Amino acid sequence: MRASLNIASVAWFRTWATLTFLAWAAIQPAAQAEDAATPPASSKPSALPVRPLQRESPVDFETEILPLFRKNCLACHNQTRAKGDLILETPQTIRKGGASGPSIVEGRAEESLLFRAAAHLAEDMIMPPTGNKANAENLSSNELGLLKLWIDQGAKGEVHNHRPVEWQPMPADWHPAFAAAMTPDGQVAAVSRAHRIDLYHVPTQRPTGSLEDARTPGGAHRDIVNALAFSPDGQWLASAAFREIKLWRRQAMSEGFEAHSTAPAIRVGTGTGANTMTNDVRLAPLLETGESMTVAAVATDSTLAVTVGTNGILKLWRLAFPPTLVREWTGDWRMEWAISTSEQELAFAKGELEFQRGAKKRLDDEVKKAEEALTKATEKHTGNEKTLASKRDERAAQEKAKAAAEKDRAEWIAALEQAGQAAAATDKAAQEAKALAKAAQEKALTSRLSAEQAARAKADLDRLVSDLAGKTDEGAVQKARELAAVAATDAANKFKEAEAQRLEAERRIEDVASRAFDAGAAKSTANRVQADLPPQIKQAEERTAAAVKALAVLDGQIKKAEIAVTTAAGDLDLARNALDKLRRDLTDTVNALARAESSQTHAVAAAAASVQTRDAAAVEPVRFVAFSPGGTAVLAATASGRLRAWLTTDGSPIESWTSSHAPILGIQWRDESRVAVQSVDGTETFRLEPRWTLHRTLGGEDTGSPLRDRVTALAFSPDGSELVSGGGEASRGGELLVWPMADNATPRDLGAPHSDTILAVAYAPGGDRLLTGGADRFARLLDAKTGKVLRQFEGHTHHVMGVAWTRNGRTIATGGADGVVKIWNPITGERIKNVDGFGKEVVAVLAVGTLEQFVAVAGSGQARWFNVAGEKVRQHDGGGFFLHSMAASADGRVLVAGDADGVARVWQGTEVKPSAEWKPERGATVTLSR
Repeated sequence: MRASLNIASVAWFRTWATLTFLAWAAIQPAAQAEDAATPPASSKPSALPVRPLQRESPVDFETEILPLFRKNCLACHNQTRAKGDLILETPQTIRKGGASGPSIVEGRAEESLLFRAAAHLAEDMIMPPTGNKANAENLSSNELGLLKLWIDQGAKGEVHNHRPVEWQPMPADWHPAFAAAMTPDGQVAAVSRAHRIDLYHVPTQRPTGSLEDARTPGGAHRDIVNALAFSPDGQWLASAAFREIKLWRRQAMSEGFEAHSTAPAIRVGTGTGANTMTNDVRLAPLLETGESMTVAAVATDSTLAVTVGTNGILKLWRLAFPPTLVREWTGDWRMEWAISTSEQELAFAKGELEFQRGAKKRLDDEVKKAEEALTKATEKHTGNEKTLASKRDERAAQEKAKAAAEKDRAEWIAALEQAGQAAAATDKAAQEAKALAKAAQEKALTSRLSAEQAARAKADLDRLVSDLAGKTDEGAVQKARELAAVAATDAANKFKEAEAQRLEAERRIEDVASRAFDAGAAKSTANRVQADLPPQIKQAEERTAAAVKALAVLDGQIKKAEIAVTTAAGDLDLARNALDKLRRDLTDTVNALARAESSQTHAVAAAAASVQTRDAAAVEPVRFVAFSPGGTAVLAATASGRLRAWLTTDGSPIESWTSSHAPILGIQWRDESRVAVQSVDGTETFRLEPRWTLHRTLGGEDTGSPLRDRVTALAFSPDGSELVSGGGEASRGGELLVWPMADNATPRDLGAPHSDTILAVAYAPGGDRLLTGGADRFARLLDAKTGKVLRQFEGHTHHVMGVAWTRNGRTIATGGADGVVKIWNPITGERIKNVDGFGKEVVAVLAVGTLEQFVAVAGSGQARWFNVAGEKVRQHDGGGFFLHSMAASADGRVLVAGDADGVARVWQGTEVKPSAEWKPERGATVTLSR
């Protein structure tokens, strides 16, 4: 029994527990939902304390607020990674706000979302969020007070990137040639090697020293030199590094003039006259050959001699038995270069003139065709409008016909219905009259019977009165008489009423006849209408159907006509716009033709003047010649002060210039690079290798530089009045500034046309536009004055590292780290050709000379020439070294490319192998920014 009770108790307990669990499980979700909807009071962040600050001086954003953001906010709210679209790097981006709207209300911190979020006053936005991955911490009460004061003061300020830069040494043997430049005349080349800039005299292929800033011993800059550019006149060299650009100015060749109170007794150098030549026994072998000479000189080691004949030709001889002619020199290198340049410009001017003439003729033809097309389009549009108007008139007429037919049908149907209704009404009236007549007859009969009954009653009473008369008392007789009188009156009235009813019955009968006649007439009319109108109704319906069908056809025709009118109007607009554009193009071409004609006139005059100057100089005899101390160079001079120097090794011209002191009495080499020129007034010393001095620094870390980061691209305007610099912070935005060359001029900020660093920039030949390439993989065409983006060139899959214009401005090329050069039409934006096969990054692109040709260098070591169609012209062998930079003379006769080891290779003309390799000095200290 106990066992049974225990079992029963256990079963009952299990049942109770199961039911309890099920009940708990049923209410638990609701409880959890309620808990989720109402968090515990302890999970709600409380407002942070804010310490009020009492100060009158303005809060500086860059030095006081920005450091707070760097520590706690910029990890998530920067240009690259902007959570909620909010960027806290500058007051401008802060005022712009993000996805939640404006972040500050200027002058009112308590209403500003930025302050409320930082102070934990905004329940739906607490910053920084708890458990953030950047490990950002809440601002302290002092920091919140500073933030509040800054906003209350108007949230103003600027970011100038003035933070100190810590410079640290880099490996001494690291000399990458990231930049190179060459003067247009091909005389001077500059090659950057890390922070140094080394200069070379291209004709002699000798180094002429390195540029050095006294503030940065051992180099031109503290940081890597990323860009170099010579001005068009070759008198300025711009170099760029971290946050700064330096302008170096070429110094005059003259090192000074030493005046003499009296004319010197002894001339310097070799004079003229037979005695001078015949007195030098070393010239005897030449004299024995009968060589005609007016001036001569012998090298110090007596192995070489130079003579000038009566024809003005300089000859270099190797003195032996017999003497050997090594080479001849005629003319003036600079004059010949000026003539060559003038001839190239003249050829270009002629070609441009022919092009513009052809363009004008083509545009004249196209304008004529466009005018004819406009006339045809106008006629077609007018014709289509007339057709549309005609169709609309036809439709209106059909609408009227349809409306008239529908009206006739409606009227005829109404008449038919009216006739039927009239017949039915008259028939009904006749029936009603017949019924009324019958009722009147029955009523008249009833009235007659009633009257006759009343008459019989009166007769009966009269008989009763007669019978009672004398037989009874007078009262009964009197009563009978009264009754008889009443009966008589009643009978009379009833007879009268019966007569009236009879007359009414007769009238009703007459009315029945009339109504019957009317009904017959109405029925006859209805029958006639029913017989006559249906054909007319059918005819109206047919007219309506025909009108509807015609309207449907006309609607289709009108729709087609409307489409035709719209199409013709569009064609007319297109024709008008095309004509307007062609007329504008024609105006531009006419102006360009006028400029081309003017350019040709000037080019002809310049070429003629160059030739005249050369011819005038050619007739002036050489009065003095002299060898350099080492015999490696020859100097020649005329009495009027024209001086020329050549290398004896290969005959290359070194320099050509004119002295301001004349007449010249003699010349002398001081060393291999300096010469003295003696005149009656004194002696002037000239240095043949160019010298450069630092003129001024643009930007700089200590001067509030407007340059945010490294400057990676430089270019002078065609007239040399401006210098454009490109750079910017990596992945944050490109930077483009235009610097007037006038001292103390303010740069023109063209904004950030790229979303990443600008790596290349080039002026259009006219100087009115800029072509830029950036790390954002785009090339863009900009207005040089405003920075407005005029066109965008998209297609590279990596950084655009080089950009170039042809001399005529009608073709551009862009080179990319994707190993491809793309050729474009800058006017239409059309891509003309892809030039590939470079193997590695294309780091630089140039357009050289007046020919429509480009040259590009790549990391694979290629230096390839190609025309505007992308066809290969020639290629230089870079030995497979990674080339980083390139420079060329204006005529393209000399090309220099620098590699990753700092070696600069020089190619002359069309040669495949380099004619020289300029290697860096080893062991120089290099510094980089951290």
